[in-house]
Amino acid sequence: MLFILGKIGCQGAMGKVLEFRGSIIQQLSIDERMTLSNMAVECGAMCGLIVPDAVTAEYLQNKNVNISDYTPIFGDEDAVYDSVYQFDLSNLEAQIACPPKPDNVVNLSELPDIPITLAFIGSCTGGKLTDLAQAAAVLKDRQVNPLVQMYVVPASQLIRQQAEVLGYLEIFAQAGVQILKSGCGACINSGRGVLGKQETGIYATNRNFTGRTGDPTGKNYLASPRVVSISAVNGKISDRL
Repeated sequence: MLFILGKIGCQGAMGKVLEFRGSIIQQLSIDERMTLSNMAVECGAMCGLIVPDAVTAEYLQNKNVNISDYTPIFGDEDAVYDSVYQFDLSNLEAQIACPPKPDNVVNLSELPDIPITLAFIGSCTGGKLTDLAQAAAVLKDRQVNPLVQMYVVPASQLIRQQAEVLGYLEIFAQAGVQILKSGCGACINSGRGVLGKQETGIYATNRNFTGRTGDPTGKNYLASPRVVSISAVNGKISDRL
């Protein structure tokens, strides 16, 4: 989604609806698709739609929805789209949104060494179960850098319970991560995890406008939960352990 933001900008879909489809979309879980839909608003869109497929049907079955009552909705065959973007993501690098906007996106490899003091995974975008799974995979048997404070916020009480059963919360605790209660927090400049003066943080959240996540002198970089976790371990923005 950061890659798409970098291509079409924060106003690239102003007042419109984004529809996502393609071979990459078909490989994504519902959790991962929700990130696209959730962050469609960062492009100015009213909403983001994922073309329904077998993954959608399986998700509904797992939620005890009677498939016979489910009618998938597709765009009309003769529908006229305002714009059509096609991207080859087969060699996509880790993406980073640099301050002060979510569309200020670069390949991580283009950045110089950027030390961090904060790492944050959470919010409606970054606290889903698959997000926590990515973080746990990185942090297992590792420690957060002593110069970094890392926070994890499960997106809901149910996700928190599932993460506990799967052992993710124990991994986080042993790695030195503080696990916060579900709910809005640093993403809306509230509670723990907000930037202090001149601090630099990396966040798996929605947006990084100046002052959005703490002091206006702080710098907020956006990345995936995996990159946030690796950066927390290394003490600098990184996607390599």
